[in-house]
Amino acid sequence: SNLTVRLTRQAYANKAWPNARIPIGYRTGYPEAWKASVRAGMKIWEARTCVRFSDNDNSSADRVQVYDGGQCSSTVGKDGKIQTLSLGRDCQGVSSAAHELGHAIGLHHMQVRPDRDQYVTVIQKNIHPDAFDVNFKIDNKTTPLGFPYDYVSILHYGPFHFAKENAPGMIPRDARFKYSMGGLHPSFYDVMRVNRMYNCDGD
Repeated sequence: SNLTVRLTRQAYANKAWPNARIPIGYRTGYPEAWKASVRAGMKIWEARTCVRFSDNDNSSADRVQVYDGGQCSSTVGKDGKIQTLSLGRDCQGVSSAAHELGHAIGLHHMQVRPDRDQYVTVIQKNIHPDAFDVNFKIDNKTTPLGFPYDYVSILHYGPFHFAKENAPGMIPRDARFKYSMGGLHPSFYDVMRVNRMYNCDGD
């Protein structure tokens, strides 16, 4: 299987974009057909949160620059100046775009939460070593924003993400999620986390 390691840095609640506006630019030569996936991913988040993307914005000093880096990856939250979001050939599709845009918005991988071992068993020997530290290692600085662990988050991997020899690298402790861990679309709690991060409800 193709190894497209998601080189994402982990998110913190204080990395929200000002005024919930995220400028999105495209590196010269990025295929027009691939931009359709990015735009579809934007619409998914915009429909359920107060976050708004400024599409095709190559002039803002602080912006997300989409390019073909041969992998699926994104900086998490606002990092300052021009930051990158890679969606290569193996990352095409609305779900991949929505996942990486979720990182750009400020969401970290669910399975790196400090309390994750209460909910999943991570089997490190079954995970490709190049992928483990970035995608599965617990990050004690991340925050759940007050929401429960979410097996069906679009930011949660499935049991075989980056697994070796078709052996699962991660098993849910709740057997009900054995075949449904990891979402294809933003979950209820994904939306709630973004709306809390950006104070969408004005609370």
